[in-house]
Amino acid sequence: MHVIIDVHSLPGGLNGLTIGEATGHWGWLFNETAWGHSMEVVDEVLEFIRGSSSPRSFTLEPMNEPADRNGDDDLGMAVFGTPEALSEDAASYVLGFCFKLPDYWTGGFSRGDNVVFDMHNYYFGGRETSSENLPEFIRSDAQNKSGDGTFPVFVGEWSIQAAHNNSFALRERNLKVGLEAWEEYTQGSCYWTAKFEGKGTIDGEGRQRDYWSFERFIEEGFFSEID
Repeated sequence: MHVIIDVHSLPGGLNGLTIGEATGHWGWLFNETAWGHSMEVVDEVLEFIRGSSSPRSFTLEPMNEPADRNGDDDLGMAVFGTPEALSEDAASYVLGFCFKLPDYWTGGFSRGDNVVFDMHNYYFGGRETSSENLPEFIRSDAQNKSGDGTFPVFVGEWSIQAAHNNSFALRERNLKVGLEAWEEYTQGSCYWTAKFEGKGTIDGEGRQRDYWSFERFIEEGFFSEID
């Protein structure tokens, strides 16, 4: 098993959203106090990794989805760099997804850096997706958002909820299309999420939980052919 330790949010707010701390919170960026607290968290995670019996089994992702409210200059501080301790202890470092494609970051690192780029791919907003046409969007993202091969790319979040006409009957097909696409074009993926019971309304059949919970897909027998 490989374990990704995702700090996810940081003090002050990364993107003005609830997932970044709270709606309207941008206080992490250019805040030395918040930066200091953040590095304390990173140090604690590194100490845990170093003290484990298998440091190669871990990857650290120190933040999730920082947004460049004031332009790209914000993102300069939104990157911790590549802490030497990570490479020394054989744990890789994930550059948290920040609404930029892998190619945006490639020039900022040397080829030998122990870095993985994280991509998040969602389909419930911003594009005219449906359960019927979802495979074409998934395959397009896999082909066009996976970098130039200089660094590995991992799809750290994705789900099969579409913007329109969500269909129970097409869930298994779309899930397997995604798993196969990310496996072919990237270093794999992590579904969002393992267990989800949200009852939010969606367009089409069911609720959010019917499209966001991998546990539910297992219970539905989508992988019954696997021993």
